[in-house]
Formats: sequence, C-alpha cells, structure tokens
Amino acid sequence: MTIFTTGDSNTPLFPDEQADLIPNLATKEELNEFERANILVAYDWALAPRNLRRQDPLKEPYLRDLHRRMFDQT
Repeated sequence: MTIFTTGDSNTPLFPDEQADLIPNLATKEELNEFERANILVAYDWALAPRNLRRQDPLKEPYLRDLHRRMFDQT
C-alpha cells in the first residue's frame, strides 16, 4: 500500500482518498488550506444574524447544514 507524503506537516493520503477529493489535492497542507477557506465561509453563514434568528444553532438540522457548508467542496 502506497502513501503520499511530502513532509512532517503533511498527513499521508492513500491513493483512493486522494482520488476522491474535490478538487484533486495531494497533501494535507493543501487540504487544510482548502478546508480553511470553506470553514471561513461557513463561519460567516453560521453567525449571520438572519440565520441565528431563523434557526436554533443547537439543533441537529442547523449543525448538519453548518457541517455541509464547511466541507461540501472537499
């Protein structure tokens, strides 16, 4: 079994994991940066007064929507 690694700060990605990523990323550093950008967008959505008025942030539907927004692009 082959694992991709490029340095100490990178978690290895198995070939099937790498192939399933959207977009195609090779290292955890790239994945972290991409996810960080998604999380910042989701953070803005999560704390928007409009969303907080309409939804209870402690209820499952809100948390599922937040999680989807955080990671839907990867």
